[in-house]
Amino acid sequence: PQAPASSNQNFGGLDLSSILGTLSNNTQNNATLASQVPASSSTYGGILSQPQQPIPLQEILTSDAIFNSGVLDDPQVRAQIIEQLPESQRSEEFLEDNIRSPQFQQSLESLSNALQSDGGNAVMANIGVDPSPGTNDLLRGDAISAFLTSVQASADVESLSESNTSSNPTNNATGDNQDNMEE
Repeated sequence: PQAPASSNQNFGGLDLSSILGTLSNNTQNNATLASQVPASSSTYGGILSQPQQPIPLQEILTSDAIFNSGVLDDPQVRAQIIEQLPESQRSEEFLEDNIRSPQFQQSLESLSNALQSDGGNAVMANIGVDPSPGTNDLLRGDAISAFLTSVQASADVESLSESNTSSNPTNNATGDNQDNMEE
């Protein structure tokens, strides 16, 4: 099922590839470690056969990770985030303060818990994220990666849509593009 379109959810040109790459590398490192330990090894007490715990959002989206990612270098992304701040705090000054605040980290922890609950797909749908791109992650029991994969997919679709719109301007009020019509 498709998530409802959200009129106020805009991912802009958000690129989570560095975050997703980190998660992928952690998964690969865990798999490599597991392949190096004999299956009969009792030293680990069967821990390696257990699914890995997802890395919570508050450990992925630390303030340092956000500032070092370059995502805030885009003025459009900064403006979109500032729009989401409380009305009295909608400024550049408060943006960084909010990202560094304990409340932000607590919010990420709450979101992580909600995503990992039985209603994780509903949480994604309620904030305008289509959970279907993260299906494989969900099947592995990693709702956090599923969420990040789905957000990245939404951002990719939006970026593609924006680039198509800017490269194909319409020539009349009906939205028909006269240059692309076949004769």
